[in-house]
Amino acid sequence: MIARENRESARAARRRQRIASRRALMAGTMMGMVAGAAAAFLLAPRSGPETQRALAQQGHEIRQQAEQRVDQARSDVRQNMAKARGSLADWLEQGSSLLSQGAAQVRS
Repeated sequence: MIARENRESARAARRRQRIASRRALMAGTMMGMVAGAAAAFLLAPRSGPETQRALAQQGHEIRQQAEQRVDQARSDVRQNMAKARGSLADWLEQGSSLLSQGAAQVRS
């Protein structure tokens, strides 16, 4: 019993670490994007208003791409959940069938 709890605790710790690692990667990526945008703004050969328009356009495009990726991720999650529910329903049906067969054998 204790060994099982230890395994579950270790799994949970590994999962938390993976999540933290993913968050750190995302945070680093976002900081890199901000730093790159700031450097582009400061080092740009264009005038201020031209640079601002270009950055606004790029920001708009990045936002659209992010929204598309979020929508795709939501769609993927929904599809995977539907598959999991179908598999679970199949397993429950099989388990119920086996239980019924076992009960019938016990009765006879």
